[in-house]
Amino acid sequence: MKKNLSNLLGLGITLCMLAQCQRPSQGEQLYLATCNACHMEDGNGLVDLIPAFQPEGFETNRKKLICTVVLGINDANTGYFMPRYNTLNDADLANVLNYIRSLKAESSPAFTDKEIESARQDCR
Repeated sequence: MKKNLSNLLGLGITLCMLAQCQRPSQGEQLYLATCNACHMEDGNGLVDLIPAFQPEGFETNRKKLICTVVLGINDANTGYFMPRYNTLNDADLANVLNYIRSLKAESSPAFTDKEIESARQDCR
């Protein structure tokens, strides 16, 4: 019995190494806990209900993107609703946005704590 358990553990470690298993990043963990239920694992959302993440938001509309996450959305015209995530600190918000950036707009610059802090001050 001990030998079988040892063999299974060894097989599991080997398979994990072959698949290059790694712990999810903090940004990915936050995404899975706060965004995944609506925006889906790939960030494509749900057709006609929840919009997909758009690469241009990470390139040219960064402040708007940050403010959208901080303030949420409740748009009667489109019917879109997203809760506010103003309790995320600057580092956590940068981490989750950088994880989403890795899915949708990898060539855009990484978000920093300082950028988040600065944008937050302008969110209304």
